[in-house]
Amino acid sequence: GEHKDEPNNVAYITPHKRTKVYPLIRWAQARNWSESIEPYYNVSEIEEWPESAAHVMGEAFWLRVKGDSMTSLIGVSVSENTLILVDTGREVKDGNLVIAKLTDADEATFKKYIIDAGKNYLKPLNPSYPLIPINGNCQIIGVVIEAKMRLI
Repeated sequence: GEHKDEPNNVAYITPHKRTKVYPLIRWAQARNWSESIEPYYNVSEIEEWPESAAHVMGEAFWLRVKGDSMTSLIGVSVSENTLILVDTGREVKDGNLVIAKLTDADEATFKKYIIDAGKNYLKPLNPSYPLIPINGNCQIIGVVIEAKMRLI
């Protein structure tokens, strides 16, 4: 071989990240995420385990977006049926897209987390939907770090 003069500690690495699979769960399961000490899903119930190479810092799962509250004509837009990867190990920062649990709701919700003049809000990207002021009535379950659009 033509590499025989090179030291044998040279590694020829391929520039690809290691992908992992995460469960695609239901919105009601996501809402109960933080309350479950046991795994929040039964592995046998999970029909899909989409993969991702994203840098995940905690437990993570996929959700399928419902409705058009996060669809926007300008800037970031996440349309219905898009798969979103939720990382429960990340610290929430202003401007992050998050999965949140409002105390009076049956399911988790997907919104943009906004801090404005010391107050916190959940903001739909679709301007037709109202801004939701939050205080003690909301718990952030995780930060959305990736979206996959399936066209078929």
